[in-house]
Amino acid sequence: MWILILKAMQVPALGIERANRDLSSYDVLMYEAELSQACKKTAVPNLDIVPSTMDLLGLEMEISNDSQRAFRLKKVLNTPDASSI
Repeated sequence: MWILILKAMQVPALGIERANRDLSSYDVLMYEAELSQACKKTAVPNLDIVPSTMDLLGLEMEISNDSQRAFRLKKVLNTPDASSI
């Protein structure tokens, strides 16, 4: 099971330190990284997450002109990469 974490402050509680968050949900939603690349194992057995960073705050502004912005997460989750996780 994996979870897309939207609050950066929740990530350390799951055993993922800031230094280990080289890719995040921001990178995935900007199509700069595959979901599997950003997914991290947690201290909780059978639970993987895609952590967030403060970069996610600027996502809405950066994609404001994209007419398909409301469907970005759906598009990411419907890729073959996502189904392999």
